[in-house]
Amino acid sequence: METIVANFPLLPITVTTIFFIIVNITSHHFSSFTATYRLSSDFDKVLWNSRIVSMVHAAIVLVLWFYCFFLAPVQYEDVIWDTTPTGRIMVLISFGYFVWDIMSIIKNFKVFGPPFLIHALYCLAVNFAAVMRVFEFYMAAFLILEGSTPFLNVYMIMGHIEATHKTQPRSESFKRLKDKIGIVFGITFIIVRIIIGNYLYFHVWRLSFQRWNEIPALVWWFYRSITIFSELLNAKWLLQILNRAAAPRPYESNDTTRLYDSEKKLE
Repeated sequence: METIVANFPLLPITVTTIFFIIVNITSHHFSSFTATYRLSSDFDKVLWNSRIVSMVHAAIVLVLWFYCFFLAPVQYEDVIWDTTPTGRIMVLISFGYFVWDIMSIIKNFKVFGPPFLIHALYCLAVNFAAVMRVFEFYMAAFLILEGSTPFLNVYMIMGHIEATHKTQPRSESFKRLKDKIGIVFGITFIIVRIIIGNYLYFHVWRLSFQRWNEIPALVWWFYRSITIFSELLNAKWLLQILNRAAAPRPYESNDTTRLYDSEKKLE
């Protein structure tokens, strides 16, 4: 425990957490200039700002992901123990984001409920090992799963705009754009979460058997359990997406909120 406390990067995580708190506050103030936000309930305002913060997090880590793995690819000699500056930054940013997320969920527990809190705690736990310089490679690689998040959040925000202005229906071009973004979200979800995600999960399992003696069994079983949990979660979300695509219906505020609640992070 003393080793964990001594090695825990408290300062950078505090800085990244404060950053996302500022993004949330900024979203509230700037969004207040829009008619949609002013007409929204407190419940919807919390979700709106959460979506904005989620998009900012996704945008940052995705840019860093492409830089780390494509523009300036870093060679990890050991995918369990190696650490790199870019990978380190990605992990710390995500850890700070999920700390903010948990704080936001607890503060607005009536809006989010237990499922969101469980999801945030699970994501924080996955990040923890990487923060302690174990599995940084895989944690950094897994951040590509955020690839579908911006499309989901834009789709949900457009849906909220549509619902808020029912007396002033949006144009057909607005509705078509919303539908296209929904399609892009579905395709991106399948690519990054089902195809790439399964590829990464396979390698985590393969490595856990090949090098089982290097890390405590509890850690290995934790990561094996996490991959199974993620697989089930992604399968559930995929079924929701396919069901929604197969049976399109008018936007309903409560229904879309529930869909958003279960899919917002898709990580």
